[in-house]
Amino acid sequence: MSMRAKLTAVLIAVLTLIGSHWYAYRAGDRNGTNATLVQTQAEENARQANVIAALDAANAQAQARVQQLARDAEKASRDYETEKRAIRAAAERAAGQRVRINAAAFCHPAAGAAESAAPGSNEQAGTGAAFLPESFANDLRRLAADADEVTADLRHLVRRVDEAGCFE
Repeated sequence: MSMRAKLTAVLIAVLTLIGSHWYAYRAGDRNGTNATLVQTQAEENARQANVIAALDAANAQAQARVQQLARDAEKASRDYETEKRAIRAAAERAAGQRVRINAAAFCHPAAGAAESAAPGSNEQAGTGAAFLPESFANDLRRLAADADEVTADLRHLVRRVDEAGCFE
C-alpha cells in the first residue's frame, strides 16, 4: 500500500475513533440526563396522582354534604310553609271573633260609681273595663298575626343558618 493510502486509512480510523468517543460521551450524557428527567417526571406524576385522589375524595365528601344540605333545606322550607299556613289560619279564625263584653259590668256602672274621673285625677287606679273599638281590635289582631309571621320568618332563617353551618 502506498503511504498516502496508509495515512488516509489512519486518518479515517482516528476520526472514526474520535467521533465514536464523542458520540458515546454526548449520547451517554444525554441518556443520563433523560433518565434523570424521566425519574423526576415519574415522581411528579405520582405526586399529582395522589393530589388528584385526595381532591376526588374531598369532592365526594363535598357532594354528599351538598345533597344533605339540600335535603335539610327542603325539609326546613316545608316546615316553614306549614308554620306560616297555621299562623294565617289562626289569624283568619281570630279575625272573625269578637271580644265578649260583660254588659252588666260595662254598660251599667256599679251603684255609686262616678260617671267621670275626679278632678285632678288621672284615673289610673280605676278598675273598670275599657274596650277598644272593633276596628282597633281587628287592627291589633292583624298586627299580632304579622308579628307571628315575622317571628316564623326569623326562626326559619336561624334554623337555615344553623343547619348550613355558616358560623361553625
